Amino acid sequence: MIKQILLWCFVLLLPVSVHALDLRDAYEAALKNDAALQVEIKTMEAEKAYLDQARGYRWPNLNFSSSYSKAEYERLDVRRDMLTLKPYYFTDWINEEYYQWAFTLQQPIYDRTVSKRILYAESRVAYYEARIKKAKQDLTQRVAEAYCKMLLARDDLNLAIAAEESYKAQWERLDESLKLGLANKMDMLEAKVRYDMAKADVLAKTDTLEAARLALEKITGLPVELAEVKAFPFGPFDAAGQRQLSAYFSQSVPPFETWLSLAVQFNLDIKLAQRNVDIADKQIDMAKAEHFPTLYAVGQVSDTDTIGSTIAGQDRRGYIKFDLPIFNGGRISAHVKETIYRKEAAQDSERDTQRRVEIDVRNAWNQYTSLRKRVESLIDAQKSAELYLAAAEEGYNLKLKSLLDVLEARSRLFQIRRDLASAFYEDIIAAIQLKSLAGVSDVLLWPDRILDMTSAP
Repeated sequence: MIKQILLWCFVLLLPVSVHALDLRDAYEAALKNDAALQVEIKTMEAEKAYLDQARGYRWPNLNFSSSYSKAEYERLDVRRDMLTLKPYYFTDWINEEYYQWAFTLQQPIYDRTVSKRILYAESRVAYYEARIKKAKQDLTQRVAEAYCKMLLARDDLNLAIAAEESYKAQWERLDESLKLGLANKMDMLEAKVRYDMAKADVLAKTDTLEAARLALEKITGLPVELAEVKAFPFGPFDAAGQRQLSAYFSQSVPPFETWLSLAVQFNLDIKLAQRNVDIADKQIDMAKAEHFPTLYAVGQVSDTDTIGSTIAGQDRRGYIKFDLPIFNGGRISAHVKETIYRKEAAQDSERDTQRRVEIDVRNAWNQYTSLRKRVESLIDAQKSAELYLAAAEEGYNLKLKSLLDVLEARSRLFQIRRDLASAFYEDIIAAIQLKSLAGVSDVLLWPDRILDMTSAP
C-alpha cells in the first residue's frame, strides 16, 4: 500500500505547475494552442486582405509622376550669307534640361473583371470561414479523444491498483494461513502469481497514463495535473453517475435518416465542397469577363519646363479610354476552358464528398448505438459479477468453492469494469463524432450535454 501511495505521488508531482480543467477548459485552451487552427485563421485574414484589394479596383486611381533629364548634342544647321545668299553649314552644341511632373486620375466606368474579381474574393472568404469551422470541429474530436484517453488511463490505473491490493491481501491471508496449517501451498502460490501479475499491470498502466497526460498537455498547451482532471458528471462508475447516464440512455436516439438529413444540410465537409464549386464558378465568370470591353475616364494635369528649348507650360486634359480585346492568341478562351474543367472537377469532388459523408454518418450512427447498448449490457454484467464474487467468497469460506473460483471471479469483475470504462469513453467519442458529422458545432462547450442526442444543430 505504501509503495502504491509513493508511486501515485511520483506521477502526480511530474507536472511543474497545477491546472485543474474539465473538457470545456481543455477545448478552449486548445483553440488558442492549436497550430493548424492558427494557420487557418491567418489564411482567412490574408483572404480578407485580398478581398480589400479586389474592392480597391472600383475606386479612382491617382498617380503622380515626375521626370528630369539633361542632354547635350551636336546639331547641324544651314544658314545663308546676307550678301551672296549662298547657304553655308555649321554645327552647334545644344544643352537642354527637361523637367516634367504630372497628376493622372483614372476612374473605371465599366470593367467587368472588377466586379467578378470581387465576387471571386468574397467566395474565397466564405470558403475559408468554413475551413476555420472545420478546423475547430477536427480539434473538437482530437481534444475529446485525448481527454477521454487520459480519463480511461486513469481509471485503468485505479482499477489495476485496486486489483493489486485485493490480490495482495488475498495472498497475505493465505500465506499466514499456510504458516498455521490452515491453507495449502498451491492456493498460496496461485494468489502470489495473481499478485505479481497485478503489480506488473500497475507499472504498465502507469506508463500508459503518463503518455496520455503528455498527449493532453501537448494539445492544450497547459500543464496537466492528473488528480485535477475532472471526470464527466455522468458515468457507470458510481450510483449518481449511473442515474444521470440512465437518463440519457432513456432518450430515444433519432433514426439514421434524421442524422443524414442534418448532415446534408450542415456537414462542414459538404459545405467546403460546395464552396469549392462556387469558387470555380466565380473563376469562370472572371475568365469570361476578359472578353468584354473596358471603359475608363482619365484626367491629367502636367507641367513641363525645358531649358534651352521653347517646349514649356502646363497641360490639362481629360478623355475617355475604351479598350476592346480583339485577338490575344487564344489566351482568354484557353483560360475559360481551364476554369470550366476545374469546376467540373469540383462538382465531382462534391458528389464524392456527399457519398463519403453518408457512409461516415451510417458508420458513426451504428457505432454509437452499438456502444450505447454495450455500456448498458456491461453495467448489468458488472452488477452480476459483483454478486458472483460475493457468492464465490462466501462459498470459499464454507469450503464450497475453491480459491481459483474466487480469483477468477475477481479477475472477471476487474476485466468487466475495464471493458465498461473503455466502452463508456468510446461511446462519448462516437457521440461527438456523430454530432460533428451532423454539423453540430462547439460540442465540448457543454460537456454535461455530450450524450444528449436529441439536440439539433
